[in-house]
This record gives sequence, C-alpha cells and structure tokens, in this order.
Amino acid sequence: MLAAVLLSPPAYLAAVALAHEQPVLRADAIAGQAGPWRFAIAEADRRVPRILLGDFPTKSYQIRFCDTCDDQIRAAYLKVNKPRSLRGAGLVFGSDRWNRSVEIQLPNSTGPDSEIWLTVEGKDGSLHHAAFPIRQISPATADWLQHRRQEP
Repeated sequence: MLAAVLLSPPAYLAAVALAHEQPVLRADAIAGQAGPWRFAIAEADRRVPRILLGDFPTKSYQIRFCDTCDDQIRAAYLKVNKPRSLRGAGLVFGSDRWNRSVEIQLPNSTGPDSEIWLTVEGKDGSLHHAAFPIRQISPATADWLQHRRQEP
C-alpha cells in the first residue's frame, strides 16, 4: 500500500511528460488563412502513410482555427488535389470546434509534387480554399511517394 502511494506522483509526472503534443502546436505546423479565417494545420504524425487493406495509403491531419474564427465555420474538408465542387471537397474534419482531425486516402495518382487542398465552408455559405504542397505539410510522405514511384 505504501509503495503505491510513493510511486503514484513519479508515475503521474512521467505520464504528463510523455503526453502527446498537439500537432497544430508543433514547430512544423503550417499557419495559413482560408478567406477571413486563420488556422494552423499539421499532419497528426510525421511517419509515412498507413497502408490499409487493398493497398490504400492514408494520412491523418489536424487543424485548428483561430479562437474568434471557429464560431463562423460550418465545416472544413481536406483532400488530395483541387476539388471541383463542395460535393468533391474531400473528407470533413471531425469535431465542431478547436482541434479538428481527419484521415484522408492518398489516391494512386498522388505524387511528391501533389497538393493537399483545404476547403472551408462558413456558416454564411461562403467557401474558401487553401492548398499546400505535400512536401511542405508531410515531408516523410513526399519522400515515401517518390520512393514508391521509383519501384518497378
């Protein structure tokens, strides 16, 4: 019993020290603006994409809009390559506020020079876009895509 009481504070402090840092707060997060709304976006982890059944690579991202902007946003979507319409804007970021996250599929046509497109829909119905080179937002993914292209 005494051992459990004595070990609890060090165990708690170790858990706090190892707590996962929010991706949008890391130094590699990209600060940007879509229309009037400022945001920070980052890949959830810096590793290469996860491969799902059927050889589909996926990558997770997180976004956070500025505190005053967040109430004005209905939804945010992310996809590889420029969307043609709102119906094709990509997958919607989960959560209605603060740190929103999404996991997108990287189509077979995705290359190291492709772009990730963010579409933000305001509560007023307006749509705004921002694009990021994969090499900027996910360097390890760009290298992985380059290597994958060179394989026979």
